[in-house]
Amino acid sequence: MLSLIIRHEYLTRVRKLSFWLVALLTPLAFVAIAALPTLIMSIGGSNRLVLICDESGLYADSLMLMNGQSECTYARATEPFAALTLHNTWPDDDVDAILHIDRDLTLGGQAVLYGQKQPDMNIKTTVGSQLSEVVRGQRLAAYDLPQVGQIIRDSRLQVDLATRRIDQQQSEGYESEIATLLSLLMSIIIYMFIFLYGNQVMTSVMEEKQTRVVETIVSCVRPTDLMAGKIIAIGLTGLTQIALWLLLGGSLIGVLNLSGSLIPSSGGLHALISLLTGSQFAGLTALFLLFFILGYIIYASLLGAVGSLFENQQESQQFMIPIMIPILFSMYAAMYASSNPDAALSVWCSIIPLTSPIVMLARAVYGVDTWQLVLCIALLCLTAWGSVWVAGRIYRNNILNYGKKGSWKRLLDSIRSR
Repeated sequence: MLSLIIRHEYLTRVRKLSFWLVALLTPLAFVAIAALPTLIMSIGGSNRLVLICDESGLYADSLMLMNGQSECTYARATEPFAALTLHNTWPDDDVDAILHIDRDLTLGGQAVLYGQKQPDMNIKTTVGSQLSEVVRGQRLAAYDLPQVGQIIRDSRLQVDLATRRIDQQQSEGYESEIATLLSLLMSIIIYMFIFLYGNQVMTSVMEEKQTRVVETIVSCVRPTDLMAGKIIAIGLTGLTQIALWLLLGGSLIGVLNLSGSLIPSSGGLHALISLLTGSQFAGLTALFLLFFILGYIIYASLLGAVGSLFENQQESQQFMIPIMIPILFSMYAAMYASSNPDAALSVWCSIIPLTSPIVMLARAVYGVDTWQLVLCIALLCLTAWGSVWVAGRIYRNNILNYGKKGSWKRLLDSIRSR
């Protein structure tokens, strides 16, 4: 009977068009979200006119020589600053900002950027950077040393520091930036899947209870088998979606490898492709699937138990909050662990079962001690078993109860009841 429930629940979901649309379009959405900030930043801004009121007479000419190097165009003001802004009026709508320099900046002078509205960070950064470059050049020229500017420019050497684990000195090693990106990406995905599919279990239980369909079902199926079937079937739906993503990703990487000209011989993309096609990624994928299964079982069981106490989602909020706090906290802990994998907070959060599915995955990219990984998995298995046992009791004792208000006392009574 359990196999029939699993088959029915699973096929009902995977046969929906919405499942395939979400499964296929979500990776594209991830790519779009990742690329959108870069695309927006690459769009050049409109030209900004900046009037210069330089009472020192030291900087206006040099700034105007920089016209065309940025979005800011400089022009010398034809009137003194006091006359230009008399009665707090703005000289012209075409003017975006006024740069007022009262005296020599190296002798305690002050530069202030004025605007009709508060000047934005973009124009402030651009004007400040170019003004600093002018002041720096003038100070270097004051030393009257031959080629001092060229000497300083030549001395600004940026060292490209590579990072490797001591046991991965060959090509399978990967940079810290790639490790951080990968740990964050895998943590976000596992968080999203646990949250999404765990919530589906609770919603499904509530719908059956609200429509009283469950009364007919439990007449021929044990309540615990019904809940176990739901958890397993919805979990298999999640694994199917993950398998589709891995298949699509593997196909894309295979195409890129076949057309080697599309992959640069070095750089971040080359390092990422090398990691995704290496043996390390296979191990990380196995850990991802294991932590997803165990984390999903824990949270899906608890959310399914909450669903059996109520007939609508509004009433269940008081019980959902304590369950969701650990998983939300674990996402922030994973962000911290992606930069500080060996910090005390990262280590403890990767061992505590309610946060470890997400945080341990973030740390695993960098490598963790074997005993920590074994302890984490053992505690997760025990917690998953305990969650299923507790949830089964709550579900069995409440799925056919109607009209009773959910409370913590009722929850505890359901656990104690046989």
